[in-house]
Amino acid sequence: MTSLETMALYRHIGESLLYAYAQTSDTKDPKAARDILSDAVLIFGDTRLETPDAIEAHFSKLWSPPEPHRHAITNVQVFEGSLPETFVLTANYQRDEFRPDPVRTTLGTYTVTIGLTNGSWRILELNINRMWHQP
Repeated sequence: MTSLETMALYRHIGESLLYAYAQTSDTKDPKAARDILSDAVLIFGDTRLETPDAIEAHFSKLWSPPEPHRHAITNVQVFEGSLPETFVLTANYQRDEFRPDPVRTTLGTYTVTIGLTNGSWRILELNINRMWHQP
């Protein structure tokens, strides 16, 4: 069993990585998403992307509409990973678009597997599950 101190560290690391990803979304920066997810498999609904080029192309298309948006992340939970030096973070998210007033457009969950890669904590898998979406 992992110590409370280690789980707190995992939570800090996991939230930092997840919030960095959300910032790339809120600024609509596919190149930054590519960098953050360069070691990751991205699962977005039925789509599975395994290369940085495919991830950047996916987000370039997804974030092409001009309306700005913001993500709010809640209910973050951290669990031990099934492999050494890995852990899993889950969270709920909501996305609001500004049209110009805020309109809730998406509710979903993130499941993030994080692991130590070449001495750095990296996202190994990001599973984005939209539970509700209003175009």
